Amino acid sequence: MHWKVKAINGIGEWVKPDYQCFTVTDTSAYFVNSEMWAGYADDEQWIEAGDTVGHPWGSSVTHFWAEGNDGDYHEYKIPDAATNFPRNFTIDLDSDKKWRVRLDGIVSGVSTLPGNPATNADVGMESTDPNARAEAEIAALDYTDTNGGIHNGWNSSNYHPTSFTRGNFSVGWITKYTDLAVNAQTCTDAPAKLPRAAESQAAPVTPEGINRTVSGFLRGNGDLTPERVEAVKTSKSVVELNRNGGTQNKVPVTIVQAVGKFTGHQARLPAGKKIPRGRYLTVTLETATGNVLDWGISSRSINLPSLGMVQRIR
Repeated sequence: MHWKVKAINGIGEWVKPDYQCFTVTDTSAYFVNSEMWAGYADDEQWIEAGDTVGHPWGSSVTHFWAEGNDGDYHEYKIPDAATNFPRNFTIDLDSDKKWRVRLDGIVSGVSTLPGNPATNADVGMESTDPNARAEAEIAALDYTDTNGGIHNGWNSSNYHPTSFTRGNFSVGWITKYTDLAVNAQTCTDAPAKLPRAAESQAAPVTPEGINRTVSGFLRGNGDLTPERVEAVKTSKSVVELNRNGGTQNKVPVTIVQAVGKFTGHQARLPAGKKIPRGRYLTVTLETATGNVLDWGISSRSINLPSLGMVQRIR
């Protein structure tokens, strides 16, 4: 559902996937998500948050947030030990003119977008897998006006959400403007177990492990033969590196940067926005486990030598 408005300072929802019917056929290549987006109608700028399964996070349901900012894209995992039950997400423009993503009221990220009211919002589901199977309810929609007032439902006297459907998805109101049902190829006729790629075990970062991880990003984002891939191990935290003000654990990380020509086919996008493109693809790994913490595509590089000793991977 797409909602074009004059100006709002926030949106909120409960994301309630059917965790038995929220899957893709190959989690190393595809993703499916259930989420919401807020942004500006005439710009390639938005913030989003919700639940996802598939690349790069694996077969478990993962909470995430992301932003697109004039062609750049960055996506962050929201760490949480408990995943498989409904969670509340909000995206708010706070009094300091910064957009913040919250999970169950706890700040999970701070956006780099301009501190202006949003002029549109979206809520729904997307997948890169034509055989994705998914059912979800997105409930208790609300929005915050520019005076700080919270309103139940995405509705106003002049603006009403409209549906936007492509591919195998269907969407419809359970309670108009408040609760939404979305699905794709429901699981009533699904095979007993859809095939999934083998999940890698957590292990400390090595050049071989970095190469395996980055290969999935290269394959999925349009450049299998980049000019180079480099990495730096650093004691700086994810929060310090990305300045996202989130709740990531402050752990040693390894920053991987590939230089090439990238098209963000694996980016989670609101309807109608352009696919991000950039010369640099970056991935942040937890050094002790090799787990992906965030990734992005940008026209601007990270100054790797400023973080530590640079290691050539490819």
